[in-house]
Amino acid sequence: SAERHPGRGAAGLGELLMSPTGRWWEARVAAVLVMVCCVPRGAPRRLAAGRRCVLTADVGVIVVSYAATSHGAAASASGAGIAYDFVHVLAASIWLGGAAALATVWAIARRDEVADRRRLLRRYSVTAAIAVAAGLLSGLGNAVLEIGNIGDLVRTSYGTTLLVKLTVLALLMAVAAVNAIVLKPAFDA
Repeated sequence: SAERHPGRGAAGLGELLMSPTGRWWEARVAAVLVMVCCVPRGAPRRLAAGRRCVLTADVGVIVVSYAATSHGAAASASGAGIAYDFVHVLAASIWLGGAAALATVWAIARRDEVADRRRLLRRYSVTAAIAVAAGLLSGLGNAVLEIGNIGDLVRTSYGTTLLVKLTVLALLMAVAAVNAIVLKPAFDA
């Protein structure tokens, strides 16, 4: 409670919101609210150019807000850490968000839209490959900044989190390989 922990009540929240982290959080919330207002109901096939620009800028604000408050921002080379985190968060968002969108479209598409499905899968595959490569390279850059020596992989929370993420990535890449080697050729036939 606020009585036992001074600074953790309403004043603590005010302090948080006035901090750099709080300001970035406010920017993130504002960007999400603008996004909600810009996405039309009934989602037409194409958004107007102005709306696309606003939504793209909003994505940039959201990604920058995460990068500016991340572990990379706290690193000794914070400029490089923020840049690596920006690329890392953006790449992961494109890859995983694209996979979720692809799965959703795939599930609701009619069976007779095979050509559209193939085209969508090809486009996503190229985008996903670029996003994964960017995520790996930016993650490597972050690891170089964060890990002093190889033993830190098991001695620090950053290192163990990195090992877990690399394990999950390896599993996802195995699924992607099965898709590329087995399922995609069968689908294209």
